[in-house]
Amino acid sequence: MPFTYRHATEEFRAYLADARERLGTPSDNVAYTCADAVFRVFRRRCCGRSSLPAGCR
Repeated sequence: MPFTYRHATEEFRAYLADARERLGTPSDNVAYTCADAVFRVFRRRCCGRSSLPAGCR
């Protein structure tokens, strides 16, 4: 089993901790919501008119 699968929780918590620190918020919920919004906007803006790979569709 790949390392990433075995340690997904730890990696996700580290990602949220980094986002929380950069945003200056004490809440994981706020950090998650902000990161989710960034990914959603990026996907919506890129997939309509760019040459991203098929994984974006």
